[in-house]
Amino acid sequence: MTSITKKADDENGARAPYREAVTTLVPYNAGLGVEEIRRLYAPPRIAKLGSNENPYGPSPRVRAALADAASLEHYPDPNCRDLREDIARSLGVAPDRLIFGNGSEDILAFACRCFINPGDEVVLSSPTFSVYRDNAIVMGATIIDVPRKADLSLDAAATIAALTARTKLLFLCNPNNPTGNAIPAAEFEAICAAAHADTVIVADEAYYEYARGGDYPESIPMLDRMGKRYLALRTFSKAYGLAGLRVGYGVASESAFARHLDLVRTAFNVNRLAQIAARAAWSDQAAVAKTVSATLAERDRVARALTAMGHEPAPSRANFLFFDAKRPAAAMAQALLRQGVIVKPWGGDFATWLRVSIGHAEDNDQFLAAFENAARATATSDTTA
Repeated sequence: MTSITKKADDENGARAPYREAVTTLVPYNAGLGVEEIRRLYAPPRIAKLGSNENPYGPSPRVRAALADAASLEHYPDPNCRDLREDIARSLGVAPDRLIFGNGSEDILAFACRCFINPGDEVVLSSPTFSVYRDNAIVMGATIIDVPRKADLSLDAAATIAALTARTKLLFLCNPNNPTGNAIPAAEFEAICAAAHADTVIVADEAYYEYARGGDYPESIPMLDRMGKRYLALRTFSKAYGLAGLRVGYGVASESAFARHLDLVRTAFNVNRLAQIAARAAWSDQAAVAKTVSATLAERDRVARALTAMGHEPAPSRANFLFFDAKRPAAAMAQALLRQGVIVKPWGGDFATWLRVSIGHAEDNDQFLAAFENAARATATSDTTA
C-alpha cells in the first residue's frame, strides 16, 4: 500500500488523498471460490473448507419463505421489525436493544465508527478476526494486542492487566477465530468485571450455536447482571446457513447504544430477502440443532485424524480447526487447491498454520487425504532440495 501511495504522489505531482490509516491496511483474505478453483485446476471434486460456512445449508423453511417473497421493487424495512420481534422474544430482551447488519461484521464496522475517537485504546488478542484491528485503526485507535497462551487460548490475567481507563473497546471473540477456543465463563466474567465503566465490551459470538453449553458463558444475561456496557454480536451466516444473504444482529446493553449505532449505519443495510430468510431460519431451531450436532461430530473426527498425523489442532468450540502444518502454510494451501480442497492459510507468526472448516464427511475425508498427500510431497521436496 505504501508503494502505491508513493507512486500516486509522484505521477500526479500532488499529495495522495488517502487517510494515512487506510494506507496501512491490507486486503481481507476472503479466500478463493469454487468457480475459480475449477477454472484453475479442474479437479474432479471440490471441498470448500476455507470460509467456515455451513455445508448443510439453511432450514427447508427458508426456501419456502423465499419462494413466496413479494414487493422486491420496494426498499426493505429499515428497522427489521418482524425479525427484531422474533429475536427479542426468544432472547428475552427489549426489541429496541437490537441492532442489525449486513452480516455481523457490518455491525463491527459501525460500532468502531460510533465509539472510537482518535487515540482511544482498543484491546484484542491476536491471532483473531482481522476486522477488529482494521476498523479500529481506520478510526485512529491505538491497538493493545495481548499475546495468547501457548495453547492459543486467551490469557485472562494479561488481558485484565491491559485494561485501563483509556480502553474504549474490548474485543472478546468467543469462540475465537481462527483458533476456535472459547473463553470459559469464569474467565469471561473476571475479564468483564475488570473493564472500566467507560469501556464497551464487544462479545463477538459468531459461532455461539456451536459453542453454547458446558462452561461457555451466556454473555447477555451475565453482562446485564453485571451492569456493563456491551455489544454482543451473533450471525445467521454460520449455524443458520445464510452466509450468502448476509444478516447479523447485535444485542446492546441499553437502547441508547442501539440508537446511536443506528445513526452510523445505512438505512437499508439488511435486504428484504435476508430478513425473510432469517425469520424462517430462526423459526426452525430443530434444524439448527441437527446441523450443529453433525458438525461437532465431524469436527472431533477430523481433529483425531490430524492428531494421529502429528498435527494436533487447537481445542475448538466452533465449526473449524486451526493447526500447525509444520510447513509453509501458503505452499500447503496451494498444494491442497490442486487437489480440489480450499482451506485458509495464516501468516505472520503463524505462517505454518492452516484453518480448515468442517464440511460434510466426504469433504472432510477429501481434505484429510489431500493434506496427507501434500505433507508427504513437501517432505520429499525438502529431502531432495
